[in-house]
Amino acid sequence: MDTEKILYIDFEGNTSGHLYLVGYSFDGNFHQVVLDKDLKGLADHHGFKAMSLEEFADDISKIIKSESITAIAGYTSHDIEILRKHKPFKDCMKHLAVAELDVHKVARSFIRKNHLKKFRDMVKSLPTNYHRKRYSLINVMLLIEGKVPQDYGIGKTTSRLNAARDSLILREQDYSRLTTTQKGKATKALKHNKYDVNSLEKILRFSQI
Repeated sequence: MDTEKILYIDFEGNTSGHLYLVGYSFDGNFHQVVLDKDLKGLADHHGFKAMSLEEFADDISKIIKSESITAIAGYTSHDIEILRKHKPFKDCMKHLAVAELDVHKVARSFIRKNHLKKFRDMVKSLPTNYHRKRYSLINVMLLIEGKVPQDYGIGKTTSRLNAARDSLILREQDYSRLTTTQKGKATKALKHNKYDVNSLEKILRFSQI
């Protein structure tokens, strides 16, 4: 892993496939891009790029080339599959032989071999909403660090982004006109995404001890 240059990525979307934003990092630098035009006010406020998924696929392909990325990692293959639908990304991955890392599979295999009893005991002690997916990112991070952010909001990110989106539509994308509660929901959704992206590297390092 130390010889690889990995780009970590995580999309935020709903169960219908609508995408709100994406977070990614490489070389310790974290970035967020808004993919939903109705969240433009959020992008403007934070100084994020706002673009279509097609534009982002093209942009990330250029980054992979210019930064000599050797692997791209998502918590599951889903994040990479979203991009693979777009020819510039698909061609980039093929021509540069960029490796794909399914962090969920790596973590699950490592935990089953080395920490299964400890992990199972931990999961059994958790509130019900934690272990709907036993090897969820948040469960694995709890095993690694012994704690998780209090405002992580399992299952709340979509509703938080929808609330921010609806409010920005109503207020013509003027973020300053949002209420404190509405701004808070948007901020928590962004923090959730950043935590997920930053956790990917931590989980890979843990799984290669």
